[in-house]
Amino acid sequence: MKFSSKVVVTFWSAVLQWARVGTNALVFLVLTRWLSLPEIGVVAAVQAPVIIAQAFVTTMIPDFVVQERRLNQGHSSTLFWLSLAIGLVLTIALVAATPLIVAPLSNPNANSYLLALSLCPLIWSVGTVFEGLQRRALRTKKLAVRTGIASLLAGSVAVTMGYFGFSSWSLIAFTLVNAVIATVVLILSSSWRPSVTFRWRYIQLRLRTLLALGGRHLLGAAALPILQYTTAVQLGTTGAGILQIALRVFSLLDTLILAPYRFVVLPLFSRAKSDEGWIQSNLLRTITFACLIVIPVQIGAIIMAPILLPLAIGYSNGSQAVGALQFLCIYGLLAAPINVVNQVLLARGFSTQIFRRSLMMYALAVFPAALAARYSVEAVTLTYGLCGGLGGFVVTLLLLRKLLNVPIKPIVMAWLRVTLSAILMLFACLGYLFPSDLSPWIRLVVIFGLGVGFYFIGCLIFARDLLMDLLKTIKPRRTQRTDK
Repeated sequence: MKFSSKVVVTFWSAVLQWARVGTNALVFLVLTRWLSLPEIGVVAAVQAPVIIAQAFVTTMIPDFVVQERRLNQGHSSTLFWLSLAIGLVLTIALVAATPLIVAPLSNPNANSYLLALSLCPLIWSVGTVFEGLQRRALRTKKLAVRTGIASLLAGSVAVTMGYFGFSSWSLIAFTLVNAVIATVVLILSSSWRPSVTFRWRYIQLRLRTLLALGGRHLLGAAALPILQYTTAVQLGTTGAGILQIALRVFSLLDTLILAPYRFVVLPLFSRAKSDEGWIQSNLLRTITFACLIVIPVQIGAIIMAPILLPLAIGYSNGSQAVGALQFLCIYGLLAAPINVVNQVLLARGFSTQIFRRSLMMYALAVFPAALAARYSVEAVTLTYGLCGGLGGFVVTLLLLRKLLNVPIKPIVMAWLRVTLSAILMLFACLGYLFPSDLSPWIRLVVIFGLGVGFYFIGCLIFARDLLMDLLKTIKPRRTQRTDK
């Protein structure tokens, strides 16, 4: 696949991630207008172990299918039955552990919430191979349509329940309905069907790779749920509700600007030849393009959060989550190179090394942030943003140089030049000097306009060639016509 031809795939990847995570976050933000912080926090706390269990199977199997060099009917069927077995075991384990998990939460409904959510790993495990096969074939349009249908239907159910006063159960219903509909639509939209085949020898040969993938995804997916549950135990469900709002808004930003790259980079670099020159040039361009989009959005979120959050979800909930969101965006400034490099290393078969990196990140970021939960939600997000961002950036680049012999300096310089360009956006804070009785929407538009203008000026000063390369890549090519 040529570099410029990724634009169409990237578009449908963006639609896919918007439907999957973006719609989820939007539905949540709508429901926060009818829910109190403790109601939000208790659901976030019981969802934490479900997210961890779910990630082990829903990301491990699809990613393995995408990167597997040779895959036939027997292999796919074996992976299907393995996924189903793992989902069943995880569901049973969650049900058994429910009393222990909900005990510190001191909420009478927490037990019922977790029992209902325990079905999610089993439901999602049915569709993992189907999703992997479609991602392997780069059928992102089909995946996007399927996910959009499920999210819209589930969101409609959840918003209706929230409007009629079902409180936290509206969040539970969204998760369950979305899982069922998405799995059914995915199966119906696929021509592949599993056979009654299970090859033990194939699993034994691929077990190390599967465990490395599963472990890496488990560690990666467990970080924020661990912080969410720890916050609920240490600061109560009100603190957990504040953290959940900040995390959902941050995930919405990630979905809009960065997540599509993960779907494009993995197939692109897994099918590429072992050409160091090709890998280095395309990796640098991919990281640069991601930085040009991600970094200004994160700085813009820091600037506009005091106005935007209260407008979006109401003053009572939104104003309390401003600081937590701003500190999370510190991590977002470094997320572009970290995420792109992780996908490239995974595509080139270095899943074991990525697993070790994930272990290191717990020592660098997750454990310190969990300890910070003794003080405040802002302390949690600040610790995670600084330690996770800087630590992840350094460790990821060192791995890149060691495993793929890619020079670090061009990547660091590209990130630094874009960051310097985006720092000029801070002058958009001049918008806060306007009279306080001015409409918040007008002030938001003024701040947004100032931010875009100053970022463009910054790019012309510090990163003109990078910006021009991006514009040249995404610009549609004109076909020349010849008169006969």
